[in-house]
Amino acid sequence: MTADSPLLWERWDDVDRLLAEALDRPASERVAFVRRAAQGDEALRDLVLRLLERLESDSGRVTSPSDPVVLGAFAAGDAADDAGALAPGTEVDRYRIIRHLGRGGMATVYEAERSDGTYQQRVALKVLRRGLDTDDLVRRFLVERQILSSLSHPNIARLLDGGSTADGRPYLVMELVEGTRITAWADEHRLGVRARLRLFLEVADAVQSAHRQLVVHRDIKPSNILVGADGRVKLLDFGIAKLLETDGGETDVGGRPLTPTYASPEQLEGGRITTATDVYQLGLLLRELLTGVRPEPRSSNSWDPPIRPSRTAELAVMKTPVPESRAAHRGTTPARLARELRGDLDIIVSTALRLGPDERYTSASDLATDIRRHLQGLPIVAHPESVAYRARKFIGRHPTFLPGVAMTLFAALLFVGMLIRHNRRLERERDIATTASRRAQETQAFLVDLFESADPLSPADPERGRSITVVEALQIGEARVRDEFAAEPELQADLLSAIGAVFSKLDQTASATSAIGDAVALRLAIGDTVSAEFSDDLGELAYLLGGKTQYDSSRQLLVRRLRVERGRTPVDAERESKALLALAMLERNRDPVAAIALAEEGVALLRSTNSAQMGEALRRLSDDYRAVNRLEEAEAAAREALAIFERQDGPDAVGTAMAAHTLGQALGTRGQITPAVEMMERAVAIFDQRLGADHNFTMAVRNNLGVLMTNAGRHAESEGIYRELLEVKLGKYGPDNSLVAVGYQNLAVAVAEQGRYREADSLAREAERIYRRVMPPGSYVVAFPMLTRAEILLQGGNGVAAERVASGAADILRGKVPTGHPAAIMADCRVGRARLLQGDTTAAHLLLDSAVQRIARIEGVRAEHQAECRDALALLTGTPGSNP
Repeated sequence: MTADSPLLWERWDDVDRLLAEALDRPASERVAFVRRAAQGDEALRDLVLRLLERLESDSGRVTSPSDPVVLGAFAAGDAADDAGALAPGTEVDRYRIIRHLGRGGMATVYEAERSDGTYQQRVALKVLRRGLDTDDLVRRFLVERQILSSLSHPNIARLLDGGSTADGRPYLVMELVEGTRITAWADEHRLGVRARLRLFLEVADAVQSAHRQLVVHRDIKPSNILVGADGRVKLLDFGIAKLLETDGGETDVGGRPLTPTYASPEQLEGGRITTATDVYQLGLLLRELLTGVRPEPRSSNSWDPPIRPSRTAELAVMKTPVPESRAAHRGTTPARLARELRGDLDIIVSTALRLGPDERYTSASDLATDIRRHLQGLPIVAHPESVAYRARKFIGRHPTFLPGVAMTLFAALLFVGMLIRHNRRLERERDIATTASRRAQETQAFLVDLFESADPLSPADPERGRSITVVEALQIGEARVRDEFAAEPELQADLLSAIGAVFSKLDQTASATSAIGDAVALRLAIGDTVSAEFSDDLGELAYLLGGKTQYDSSRQLLVRRLRVERGRTPVDAERESKALLALAMLERNRDPVAAIALAEEGVALLRSTNSAQMGEALRRLSDDYRAVNRLEEAEAAAREALAIFERQDGPDAVGTAMAAHTLGQALGTRGQITPAVEMMERAVAIFDQRLGADHNFTMAVRNNLGVLMTNAGRHAESEGIYRELLEVKLGKYGPDNSLVAVGYQNLAVAVAEQGRYREADSLAREAERIYRRVMPPGSYVVAFPMLTRAEILLQGGNGVAAERVASGAADILRGKVPTGHPAAIMADCRVGRARLLQGDTTAAHLLLDSAVQRIARIEGVRAEHQAECRDALALLTGTPGSNP
């Protein structure tokens, strides 16, 4: 049997798995292990044993069964692997090896832990295997590092660090992902079709994020997608991924890296690899996830039209031997599963699996959009246009429509029975309407009575008479609600919710939290867990807790709110979008990439409804884009939002002012100072007039105007703005509040820019202290005052301390923001300058050169920060510094 045997191609996934397991064992035990593990499968046994016999070379990598060099990659299994293995306890730079996790064709993976005492962290350490450190394979390994460093998404395993071992082998430090392959996880949890589709959407969103960074994965399959204990999907192994921007167009057909069972036609035929390759593999994954049936092996000269998922489900029970149907894993039958897959899902999968790349979905995002439309009961884009199809979808979204038609058609035959049922239904509806009407009347009467509290003839508080504030009237009303309506929990919950909302608008957060928290508890007690009122209360309570920096509790509430909205039949797209955007806003400071994914989904839902909330959704999305330095998209979203608000509300409305402020921030970050100042001043003028100078929104806009002045180098003006705002914030919020921390940090920058470093250091330390107290663990905003302190230490000539602080900031930012984010660039730049101060010119050159190259590729880095990095590199290389 030769390496290019068709049987070897067909069974490659099984062979690869068993071979890897065998190679993890001592050489003396491998043959016995293979015979035992493959008992009853002689073909698999013989393939693996033949491969074990052929492992003689010590170069190459595992790619496909047709590559003879690949087989040699395992040859290190005895002498070379044993010699190059890292024993538990081995120190690799800042990491200590805990145990061996696995081995592939190019690298060995270990579980490790941080050993420098900075903080506790368990990681996956991926080290190039000894004997494979040829120039070509080292280049491939470093390309993988480059690819991973460009990716930042909650569903992609993050690159945390990298370097070289003592013997010169490069290594990667990855997020340690512990989980189950996606198909097995879905089966174990008996997920239905809709739940599997939502799980798949996480994968598609991760792939789309990689495509936005010009990266094609090329090896999407269940074993590269794990689901953790928290239910979150993680996409792994970009080892054979391809950077589109560096693609030279070459294709090595004989040794091309792929998994045959999951390869696209262009991969097997040696064609051009594009994002359509990943779309095809996503289609295979989706079909396997829905049906439980793995793809059939294909050769490059045999491409029949793909089998539809519904037909795949039917055929699964006909094959022998079949110990159990995959359909049983989701609590259904094969026939019922086939019916559920027939129609839209057949079309979606078939479109993704078309043979020609140009015939498939144009992107992973388009594939995901059609799935979301299917979940919402909307017509999918891939379906041929027809009146009948749209009518079916309409009826699916409006289930009461068809029963109404059927009642008319069958009235002659079933008149008596239908009349009886109709009368009974009317009685129930009448009772419900009567109850609702009574509750509405009682609510209205109570609120009217409440706000007549100042009536001198019948005051709510006889001792105070009409000298009573709105807040005091609400407090009296809340006490009455708790006392008078204890026997009517639904009405009590409605009233507490209404009172709490007014408390919130009056900035009485403690009272609002108490009232709405009790309303939520009442609804839970009576089983009201799916209503719009329950969902709204969850959102309001989450907002209040988030303002008090109780982020974990707030997030739990918002996640439950999103679950409630997604559980509706049919789903209300506008309400679901509102839930997504609220969760995105909370995630912004902890995981900005996750926030963008949530906000983009929310905006996409609103576009399908022509909602009046579209302007606000785009405004928030612009802020999220700006947080990760996607500045062109931030400006575009802000401009669209402003146009919507001007059209809907007029030029002087509060919403218009907020949109103008958002556009001003986007323009300012892009260095367009003059139009940015115009937008900010327009927003401030509207807020001053409509809300007053001390309102939260007005203060926030003035603060950002100060930031704009700082970025423009007008530091004395920005200092004046920051000092005034900090005094107001301390009086309003107290010392331990994230907004106060922002005030200290911004003032520290303005003061440092004017050369008053001792004062600036004190202000930055106070900002860092507050952030660490009030922000969730791991929040990247802590890095900002640390970077300010690092610059102060550099100005004082203390390279050792500056490196420690700047490195700490870089560690916090890594994996939280893209490598092209201005903060990430400045962290590397200041570590490089610190190394230069200490005489370590090699490390300084690497860091500074990387920072300057990234500055040249992105926008948003302040002019003085660009000059800081360029001048330091020029000093090191002896060349004149270049102006931005």
